[in-house]
Amino acid sequence: MSVGEILKVYKLVYKQVYKSHWYFKKHFIVPAIQENLLEMTHPDVPNHPNQKYRLTPKGIELKEVFKKQNENK
Repeated sequence: MSVGEILKVYKLVYKQVYKSHWYFKKHFIVPAIQENLLEMTHPDVPNHPNQKYRLTPKGIELKEVFKKQNENK
């Protein structure tokens, strides 16, 4: 997903709006990459015009944990 697509999902889930892609990327995307939860589709060119992000196996595992927690509520 691109940063814009991720922002749309974030807005739907958390009801918060971040107008700046730069702010969202700096405070959410970059830390998730550093924690090995997300990876870039074009890691050699971080500013690639078609840059997208996908969950790593660790990110998928965390997503499943969150799903299970929400099912138990």
